[in-house]
Amino acid sequence: MIMTKEIKYMAEALLEAKKAYSIGEIPVGAVIVRNDTIIARAHNTTEQSGNPVRHAEINAIEAACAALGYRSLHECEMYVTLEPCPMCAGAIMQSRIGKLYFGAPDETAGAVTTKADLLDRHFGNRKTQYFFPLLEEESRKLLTGFFQEVRTKFSLSDGTNVYKLSELYFDNDTVHLSKALLGAYIIRNYNGERLTVRIVETEAYCGIEDKGSHTYNDTRTPRTEVMYGPPGRAYIYLIYGMYYCLNIVTRPEGIPSAVLIRAVEPVEGLNTMSLLRYGEPYEKLDKKKRIGLTNGPGKLCMALGLTKEHNGTDLTKDEIYIARPHKFKPPDIVTTKRINIDYAEEAADYPWRFYIRGNEYVSKK
Repeated sequence: MIMTKEIKYMAEALLEAKKAYSIGEIPVGAVIVRNDTIIARAHNTTEQSGNPVRHAEINAIEAACAALGYRSLHECEMYVTLEPCPMCAGAIMQSRIGKLYFGAPDETAGAVTTKADLLDRHFGNRKTQYFFPLLEEESRKLLTGFFQEVRTKFSLSDGTNVYKLSELYFDNDTVHLSKALLGAYIIRNYNGERLTVRIVETEAYCGIEDKGSHTYNDTRTPRTEVMYGPPGRAYIYLIYGMYYCLNIVTRPEGIPSAVLIRAVEPVEGLNTMSLLRYGEPYEKLDKKKRIGLTNGPGKLCMALGLTKEHNGTDLTKDEIYIARPHKFKPPDIVTTKRINIDYAEEAADYPWRFYIRGNEYVSKK
């Protein structure tokens, strides 16, 4: 595929759609361009905001008008991954966007060509030109993958509805996923029992340019091979000769990045986790030991029975997998520096550690 200007900007819109995907929103993304510069980026936030009008196009138009300081976007182009609905088509007309490019047609509510032709019936002195399809297959793939995931929905013992994440979910920006995974669940099927923990603390390790990462400077060894993908695999390694650490591989295959799971909150299978970690029943643990069950990367691997044997495990299958709460409200996230990587020079100060504020299982406040 020849990289035209239009494909370049639609690819940026796809990155926004992936952000929506990672936080449980219908994966639609948009960018607005003026004079060959992106002035606004946005994605769907209807679930996060509790507001049905917060579509990618509306959010992008609002951001573009704020950036320019006025309401007319007649010198701008919008790139959006899905054909706009009637509401968004109306907003495009009202904001006088000069050109619209969209990816996949919307068979349900497309208001440009599929279900209606609102832009051709524009009531005003400016008409928005439109062009499609652009990266249609990629746009459809995100939408199809998202809805397939949501259809796997099931309930945990506390009544929380969750759905299992696919490889497509983890093909995403590592720092963004480190935040999006907070509140998600790691589920392990262990001898017929479900061990479930909620992720409360993560760190991002961003590959060949990150001096804190095992793959800095493209260090490809038998140990780090798993980090090169595919995404959604477990990267498990030993530290201090005694503790295992669980990471989730991210980004497209060949880009070695991962999210370290630093701490989790136990949800299901507490007694088995206690036996694996301490060799005694959960009911006999005092408060300190209960918190110490999973409040660190080595501790959580012990509680889940994870060892080097699980390195490379596909985390989208049935033995160990990640599930996200359905219609999940985002937690209050604290952002800070990563822990115990003083060797990483300037990368030691990158704000790539994230945790849920106030959660007692966080390893270090």
